[in-house]
Amino acid sequence: MAKNWMKNVKGEFKYLFNWMDKNGMYCGFNDVWAPNVAVARKRAKAMESPAREFVSENHPEWGSYKGMYANPKSFRKATVAASMEMDRIGYMITM
Repeated sequence: MAKNWMKNVKGEFKYLFNWMDKNGMYCGFNDVWAPNVAVARKRAKAMESPAREFVSENHPEWGSYKGMYANPKSFRKATVAASMEMDRIGYMITM
């Protein structure tokens, strides 16, 4: 049975992946268009935001930003159904 992979006009596939923080805890998900998984990982790496420490007088518990790093093991090609499900989850958690 053929999978219904999402593909754009450039011939790139949609890859879904998870974000993790510097401690390895999952903290979100995203997608990226790329011709193969190696390029998808490279493009996601460019979107990462590194962890950093900072001081806040108003909120002493806010002492660090744990960063967002693409989990290389979580990359997978998106089917139309999987992409729609991830979009639905994203809308639910942001509303």
